[in-house]
Amino acid sequence: MKAHQVDVNRSIRKEKYNQDEESQGSIKSASLYSSYKGKDYDLRLKFLRRYLYLLFLLIPAVFAFIHIIIFHNSLHSLYGHNHYQYNQEENRLSFHSVKNMTIKNVAEEDDEVMKISSKEKLVGEIDLRKCISPEKQQSWAFGNCTNKNSTISSRTSQRTCGICNQNPLTHYIQKLSERMKKIKKETCSRIVVYSVAFGKQFFDQYQFERPLVVKKALKLHHRCFFIFILSSDVKGKRISNDPDEFMTTSDDDLDVLVPVPITILPYQNMRRNTKIFKMLGYLIFPWAETIVWQDAKFRLKYKYPTYRPNNYFQLFETTLERNSVCALYLGLPADIPTVGSKESSIRHDGFQRHCNLLANSKRKDVSDSQKGILQQCSYYNEKLNNETQGLATQMLSSGMVDSGFFLRDMRSERCRRFNAQLSCSWLDEIHCFSDRDQVSFPYVLASMGIHENNAHVDPQLQNRIFVDSNKLPMVQVVKSSCHHYYENSIEKCNFDVQIKHEYHNNTNAEILGTAFDSKPR
Repeated sequence: MKAHQVDVNRSIRKEKYNQDEESQGSIKSASLYSSYKGKDYDLRLKFLRRYLYLLFLLIPAVFAFIHIIIFHNSLHSLYGHNHYQYNQEENRLSFHSVKNMTIKNVAEEDDEVMKISSKEKLVGEIDLRKCISPEKQQSWAFGNCTNKNSTISSRTSQRTCGICNQNPLTHYIQKLSERMKKIKKETCSRIVVYSVAFGKQFFDQYQFERPLVVKKALKLHHRCFFIFILSSDVKGKRISNDPDEFMTTSDDDLDVLVPVPITILPYQNMRRNTKIFKMLGYLIFPWAETIVWQDAKFRLKYKYPTYRPNNYFQLFETTLERNSVCALYLGLPADIPTVGSKESSIRHDGFQRHCNLLANSKRKDVSDSQKGILQQCSYYNEKLNNETQGLATQMLSSGMVDSGFFLRDMRSERCRRFNAQLSCSWLDEIHCFSDRDQVSFPYVLASMGIHENNAHVDPQLQNRIFVDSNKLPMVQVVKSSCHHYYENSIEKCNFDVQIKHEYHNNTNAEILGTAFDSKPR
């Protein structure tokens, strides 16, 4: 009984102890909850303060960003690329006039910069044509003729290509032209074939023709083959008794060697000096009905000495005469030396591939401005994309040619003006950009409004015709399969062209034709 009472007392004490523990636990829990609740409140308050502080900082930044966007759009609406057009009166690319603003081009001697000026004050300047040539500081040798109605002007700037500025080069060209007219016009008025070979290395590798070949060539064309050389390289015999008309003939008696004093040449780079004679042959032979340019490589025995035609008159008749075009050029083939691959297509991305190849070439003499070639190509792409609704790739790639050989018909006023303006614009681009004329040619062609009449033909296998905005045929580009990479002679080529005007269902052709005005000036 006593033991039982002890157990009961133990149970009562245990139960009381548990009740006390539960009571104390509840008090502790309540205390902890209150503590945690207070800390959570403080943490939330802290985050709220930080959020408000960040919001306070972001609001001004957002407003500033919005103002920048609005300001940029307002500038773009005034000066954006979509407002360029061809100014028919001034014969150059310019801006639309905007409200009370007068737009004008300012040609710098060392650069081409388009400036926007207000009637009252200068409001801004936009650099559209940043020259990258290492010799851009060299003054334009042909000055800036004021009488633009009678002087040929570039289509890409304000530069002109007349003898308006007296300097050693223009004085030499003027005097040479007079001499050529006096002693060669009578026998060479139908055709002139010329090239430039600055440097003795060319003569060491020249392919001398056999006497029978020379006899046939002179009988058909007379002695109307001219090679411009440096005075220090002159060899051969005299063909004129007048010391003021000092010219010689090549050792095989085929070509007339025309000495050029190195002191009158404006550039340090001989490739650039060569371009002057290459582009402006019409100033030296203004009386010639047909002018043929062929690179010196077509007389070098380790190059392509058999490629040039035996009968230039026949080549003229089957191309320029038959298709009523003003010029003939060789299409650039899609090959490893031109675009880095035989599998690619010139039409699709040939221009960009050619630019990349030149820019990354390991050749030491690839260009005197190799680092700037991609910048030049990007400028052409951007410029034409803004003018042609994104068709720059098509225009630049379709206009790729090998400029080593071309013919020009100079009989009509239409063709004389076209060829002269093409040459002037081409030389202008070379003066401003790289010395690789095959990069600038398609851009110049596009700036004159010249484009393919049928963009569906295969450049590798078909001859093509390029027309102006009036749908008149201007240029024939020979199919690339006739290039000297694949043919021993250009006379083996079939020059037949099936001309198809597909403007009624060719939206791209309409855009290309109307993007630039190409009316003869």
